[in-house]
Amino acid sequence: MNPIQQCLPAGLIAATLLTGCGGGGGDGGKPLPPPAPDPVARVDVLLNHERGMNAISIDDKHAYIALTNTETEGTAVLATARGVSTKSAWQTVALGECKLPASEQVAVRRAADLKQVDGKTLLVQPAWGSADEHTLCELDQAKMTFLPKDKDFRICYETYCERMQVGDVKAVGKRWFANGGAGQNV
Repeated sequence: MNPIQQCLPAGLIAATLLTGCGGGGGDGGKPLPPPAPDPVARVDVLLNHERGMNAISIDDKHAYIALTNTETEGTAVLATARGVSTKSAWQTVALGECKLPASEQVAVRRAADLKQVDGKTLLVQPAWGSADEHTLCELDQAKMTFLPKDKDFRICYETYCERMQVGDVKAVGKRWFANGGAGQNV
């Protein structure tokens, strides 16, 4: 073994120790300055609303936002053209039977989750009030109103029925899978 090969392991160990202890840079262990911000980055407020916003979804032509219910108003969904900007004009999408009612209880504020499944815009929401509330709705082809798609997600007991809540929907081929009712149901 020549003298360089004998010193090489010791040199590597020393360099590793110096690097691990903050040495070698002549900076005295000072942290590096933070990187300069990207001069192009900015934040624009695209929509401001007094109601809570729960979900945003974008399909081939539109962007949608789901709004919570309030003491005086039921849930709502707003839509605008896909190229969202500060000048976007937001329109209310009809919810029909899919609209959850107003609630005087602040703890019972609800809003839909919007999902894109197999090229369709779906509205998935908690239904706590009655079996008449819908938990899964689909935006019609004209993109004007949501229609209930959960008629089979009901469970009935001796004296009453209730709607099973859908938490998620996935598409496999032409079939949709949803977890209606609880985490173990598909």
